[in-house]
Amino acid sequence: MTRRDLHSIPMHLTGGNSHSAHGAPDAIEKVAAKVRLGRGQSMDFGGERPAPVVLLRSGFLVVRLGYGHGERASTAFVRPGEMIWLSSYRAVGPVSIAAAETAVLLRVEEAKFEALIEKDASVRCYALQQARRHNGADQLRIALLGALRGEERLAGFLLALAAQRGAAHPSGTSLDLPVSRSDLAHHLALNPDTLSRIVTRFKAEGLIAMPDRRTFRIVDLDGLSALSAVVRKWPVSMA
Repeated sequence: MTRRDLHSIPMHLTGGNSHSAHGAPDAIEKVAAKVRLGRGQSMDFGGERPAPVVLLRSGFLVVRLGYGHGERASTAFVRPGEMIWLSSYRAVGPVSIAAAETAVLLRVEEAKFEALIEKDASVRCYALQQARRHNGADQLRIALLGALRGEERLAGFLLALAAQRGAAHPSGTSLDLPVSRSDLAHHLALNPDTLSRIVTRFKAEGLIAMPDRRTFRIVDLDGLSALSAVVRKWPVSMA
């Protein structure tokens, strides 16, 4: 598998390419409140009814769900150009969003957003695009969590992320992932210590490198893809 092969992974599995996604229509901008969150800041929507629609302009967000006893687990990562309909998470439990790095977002009341969908074709198109992205991301996460081994989960996650937003580098494909090790472990349903051991093993085997704590660099695409049952099912070209 080459760096070029990554981009033959079907976009319905990676959730689409957020870098090529259309920006939010002007109609949404007009009714939205702009919010800036500093790194580490969060917004809790546990008691707000209904929860708003959030569109990320810049930065990186982590969606967290409460499961009782004050515990929260990371369930989704949100990148620039993406939208989250927070009420869809509220059926599970209290929901919050946290900025993994400084973020600028648009916050829209759910009723106002639904009214825009009814009367504005561009907003309907945008909402459909975002729904398809969420559906694809959910399919991928379900497939990854179905893998019995943590190594498969992490390998599949990194390869899908590389297909979506990887940057070419002389020694491999670089991925900027500004989330804590704990958030990533929760996202993959792994114990943080288990995730750390897997990352250490991947580095020792020359599959990945980490020039800093927020950057993953895929060095051996063939070796990493061989570990993922999900990736082996993708019809990628090996030429």
